[in-house]
Amino acid sequence: MNNVLKTLYISAFMSVLTGCEHPEHASPKNAENQSHHQTQIKVATWNMEHLAYPSNTGCKPRSPKDILKLKKYANQLDANIIALQEVASRNALKTIFPEKEWQIILSERADSPKYECRGNGLTSTQQKVAFVVHKSIPIITVNHNDQFNLEIPGLRNGLAITVNTTLGETEILNLHLKSGCFVNDYLNNNKHACQK
Repeated sequence: MNNVLKTLYISAFMSVLTGCEHPEHASPKNAENQSHHQTQIKVATWNMEHLAYPSNTGCKPRSPKDILKLKKYANQLDANIIALQEVASRNALKTIFPEKEWQIILSERADSPKYECRGNGLTSTQQKVAFVVHKSIPIITVNHNDQFNLEIPGLRNGLAITVNTTLGETEILNLHLKSGCFVNDYLNNNKHACQK
């Protein structure tokens, strides 16, 4: 594992650790704030691999039975915020996450041109990032980050939300990095996707 990846893993791990405050160790002031203004949350991330609408379209068509399996998996996550990648639309998300229970935030990135899917000859749908947030959690802000797409059609925007947690207002950033750099050391590879 190269040093950049180690640093990212360590940073992510430290971020998770700092979010774990045991109630016995919280100051009285923090305990008061938690009960009135902050919520303990569980965050998950899930690449949905070309989730499309209608579900039988796109690079990875799904049957009604597949959709039921995805719903079951979503329930097993037991998370109240899920950062999602490779979703085509709000309608696609609503097949898994009903709007009566979830707030759906989809990237505002403009649709990219369609292409032939690798390996199966089907036609692609959109691949955007999104959040689903349980309705019990108020969303304070939403930030659509277009600086990550390098002004290249088809590259993905980032998406950030701010919610109240036991640490106070917490911003959660959802990124889906460029595909195609399937090498061991992207820093020393001249492949176009790796440079991007």
